[in-house]
Amino acid sequence: MPRTIVTHWQHAPTGATGSRDAHCLYPGVPVAIDMQKRVGRNRIIYNGPAAIWPEGLPMGNGDLAAMAFQPADSLCWGLTKSDVRDLRHPVVPWCDHPTIRRIFENEHNHLLTDQINEEEWDFRTYFPCFLPAGGLWLSALHQGELAVKRQVLDLYQAQHTLELVCGGQVTSFVYADANVLAIRLTGMNGRRLRLRFGPEAVEPGHAGDDNSPTAQLIRKEIFRRQLRHWQPDQGRLQVDYADGHRTLLMLQIRGATLGFSQPDANEATVDLQADTVDILMTIATSRQGAFLQRRASLLLETAWQRNVDRLLADHHNCWHERWSRSAVHLPQRILESLWFYASYTMASSSRGAYPTPLMSAWNLRLDQPYGGDFHNNINSQMCYWPLPAANHADLMPPFLKHFWSVIPEMEMETRRVWNLPGIKVPFASMGRGIDHWGVGYWRYELFVSAWLAQVAWWHYEFTGDRQALLQFGWPLIQGVAEFYMAYLETDPATGKLSLPLTKLCEDTMFNVVPAQRLVRDAGLDLTAVHSHLRDAAQAADVIGQPQPAARYRSALANLNPLPVVGGEFSPAPAMAMDVPVSHPYQLAAIYPAGLVTQLGPASLLPIAQRTLAQVWRCSSRVSIGQPDTGRLRWNDDLSMGWIATARAWMGDGDGALDALLNGWVTSTLKTNGFLTEQSRRPSERSAMGWMQNQLCGLANGINEMLLQSHSGVIQIFPALPGTWTDVSFVHLVARPGVRVSARRSGGIIRWVVLSAEKQNTVCLRNPWPGQALESLAVVDTSFPDVLMPVAANDAGHLLLTILPNQPLMVVPKDRLPLEPVIDAPHDDGIEPWSFTGPIPLRPGDPQPDGTWTSWWGKP
Repeated sequence: MPRTIVTHWQHAPTGATGSRDAHCLYPGVPVAIDMQKRVGRNRIIYNGPAAIWPEGLPMGNGDLAAMAFQPADSLCWGLTKSDVRDLRHPVVPWCDHPTIRRIFENEHNHLLTDQINEEEWDFRTYFPCFLPAGGLWLSALHQGELAVKRQVLDLYQAQHTLELVCGGQVTSFVYADANVLAIRLTGMNGRRLRLRFGPEAVEPGHAGDDNSPTAQLIRKEIFRRQLRHWQPDQGRLQVDYADGHRTLLMLQIRGATLGFSQPDANEATVDLQADTVDILMTIATSRQGAFLQRRASLLLETAWQRNVDRLLADHHNCWHERWSRSAVHLPQRILESLWFYASYTMASSSRGAYPTPLMSAWNLRLDQPYGGDFHNNINSQMCYWPLPAANHADLMPPFLKHFWSVIPEMEMETRRVWNLPGIKVPFASMGRGIDHWGVGYWRYELFVSAWLAQVAWWHYEFTGDRQALLQFGWPLIQGVAEFYMAYLETDPATGKLSLPLTKLCEDTMFNVVPAQRLVRDAGLDLTAVHSHLRDAAQAADVIGQPQPAARYRSALANLNPLPVVGGEFSPAPAMAMDVPVSHPYQLAAIYPAGLVTQLGPASLLPIAQRTLAQVWRCSSRVSIGQPDTGRLRWNDDLSMGWIATARAWMGDGDGALDALLNGWVTSTLKTNGFLTEQSRRPSERSAMGWMQNQLCGLANGINEMLLQSHSGVIQIFPALPGTWTDVSFVHLVARPGVRVSARRSGGIIRWVVLSAEKQNTVCLRNPWPGQALESLAVVDTSFPDVLMPVAANDAGHLLLTILPNQPLMVVPKDRLPLEPVIDAPHDDGIEPWSFTGPIPLRPGDPQPDGTWTSWWGKP
């Protein structure tokens, strides 16, 4: 995250031209998008206050985040910052792998994991944890003075606006390129308010905070000292934490005067003396360096010199650049809105020192679930799955750099706990390379290492950034591969390589059959080793390391096959798929491993299809009070997005839409655009929390319905639902770093445009399979009157050579010449988004039942 304020909008997004107030033009693409209308109509509107913080509306710049909410007679901004966290390691004597294996296998003490849980889990294991950075409260001295009439979160402009009953207005935004929260109050001249700020984002016991016993213990444990100081135009709060780090919250005000009984008082009064009053606030941390007060003062001084109007203009331009990178148009308005919302939340939370935390940057609890950690057994990765394909790969470096930075600690822990070389990625971590849970069998989720390294490999596949692969990706990819190579041993039953001790993931059978808690070759872990050795060999080829590549391929060729029982991928050898599990792990061979897709191999296609068809029956996630129809059994923080993506990779667009819309959005959508952790009736969702990976999993499913590029083949609209006759996208990205745009209207694909910054030869699955190659035209858009010859390989895929920054259009000849299209969607005035589900997937289908109507917006 830049620490200096940019002076102007320096450049347009790659491949797009135009100013903030003009249409975005994409070279070679016959469409001009009014991005302000396309994104802006997806604003979130409340016709009243957000009385508790879980209903609040989020803002952020990738490092500093704010959640705006309004308890009675107050306006509140709860703040978080990516590097405000406790990094202490719990002092717990963890049991190492050789000991667990000896006791479990030789002594047959299958209750060992229960004993370890009891010994290794207590309040101390809550740390390390993600922490709120502070809170700012403006309170009325008289009842009703700050009553909220209406509020809007404008996604396009990334700003929040409150309309007050008294006629005043409050606008706030987290400046895109510096850690400054700006608040502007207008129409309130002559009023007096109360101002407070503190180290917590929510007052304990108020506005949705239950002040739990754990929170009370954390409060005593974490905060060591708080120093406040008020001046007539400034307030600051220094917070010293138990792990040795320090933060400084600094606030400055113009157009008003602060009054206080003494310089270190807990609060101040604000006398508004102008029609426009501006407040700027920043947070400096010792993790970024010394001289906190000096750094905070200089940052705010620079901001005042530019003034809030110019900051807001620059802020809008930065977000226009973000939105101009890509766009989609979907028939289901709610899915389109959530796709943009996923990009908004990731751009608002993944540009700082650390990746996006599990509970998102806007969870304001002091006692966040799981400590707000990085859950590396899919949640962390799912946050980053959609970014490269959505043309937001620039948001991935915090993920890559963080896990690269803790490689030495991960290697040390791997040697200490496993007595093996390489890297075993922690199941759960927070700013360090140590598994801060450590609890018993959870460390045997071996797949977490492969999936985390896979994000680094995908970054290269979509961007072609060899330097980033060499510096950040390869050390992690190689380390994980070396751990697997050392952990593999010969299976006495097959003579092939196998994983001697692995975990059946989150299975309820743990509580029923202790002897099966740890097994040989759990399907998910074995699948991950298959895919990782494949990817590691390819990565070694890219960076010129033939010896590791040969070793990995040799081991891969001698690895036990994936367990299959009853014609379906199974959790473990000789174990039927219908054991109750909490997530659909049997789909891993399809996604994200990509060992089988709709393109093959033929031997695995029927297994994958049968697994997808039968996966519903084995879920253990049935929420309390949920209709037991089978439809929603997987409805938790990640499963529906995963199922949708797997269905898309198998070409089932209707199934993907059913999972996302009818299965997920219908029963989890909150008023502020997030999705609840598990399905609940609308009346029960208000105070529920959420996880960041939910929005990203949904966006990822949409990406894969529109564009796929696995198996060396680019596929346009590979998994469209039957009702999606009018759909388009601009500048989504396919492997190997090719920007793709396409439009379908009236059920017919009209055109496809491909471009790249580097020369690439790609295979494009024929978007018009019923038409002969002679009827298609390939056009270099720089020379639209010259038709290039169409070449194809033996599989019938089009072979295209794309030169740098010279877009190619593929289109049926009978549709030439093309007329440019203006994409400026009408603002339909829906306030806010409107969705009632479930919906029939095909014309003539009966209305689905067994799910709840979604709830969107506050009355």
